[in-house]
Amino acid sequence: MAHYLIFAKPNMKLIDELYEKLIRNEITQIKPLGRAMNHSLRLSRIIDENMIVWEEEDYCNPPLAQEREYVLDKYFEILKIEKVKEKEGWNKIASKFPFWLVCFGLPKREGDCPITSHEMPHQQLNQNPPLEIYKMLSNLVFSLPYIVESVSLVSVQGARAAWISDEAKNVKRELMWGGLEFAHIHPPYDGSLHLVLPKEWEDEILSKG
Repeated sequence: MAHYLIFAKPNMKLIDELYEKLIRNEITQIKPLGRAMNHSLRLSRIIDENMIVWEEEDYCNPPLAQEREYVLDKYFEILKIEKVKEKEGWNKIASKFPFWLVCFGLPKREGDCPITSHEMPHQQLNQNPPLEIYKMLSNLVFSLPYIVESVSLVSVQGARAAWISDEAKNVKRELMWGGLEFAHIHPPYDGSLHLVLPKEWEDEILSKG
């Protein structure tokens, strides 16, 4: 099995169709590659107005033969393929903005919101994630550029705090707890995340649940 960074120009005339297929998990039904391809496309990042990128897990010779036949050639113009080690590609593009957020904003939350406590510290009381998902979230957060894991200044014991490193530029430290901490993940028994976000995002976040 090989891994590649795929640089591609999306066909914007068909992007709504592809998005619906991803949201409905239709691509996961393609055997044997659908699940991995669906996952990769949902995490694709934007480079500029004409290019997006993602890491693809592939079994084909030549590379991406089946992926191109079933999905990619319809929805993208492949610009470049770069062979990488597993997760190396994702690490390279971690700081790039998610493509689907640019196109459609946040997805609408499905199902009921979790129950949370009303007293401090604010905690999630049900719908808590399994340990596997908790680890995936933590690994993603702390693999981002300029993020340092530290002890939380404001959360419960055992919370894992995300601090901005001293190397980061143009940081609005006045918006952070103690001038350093902008997010923290509660311990695994809770698994929720508190995050400082811009005021202008408030309406969309609440409307999407």
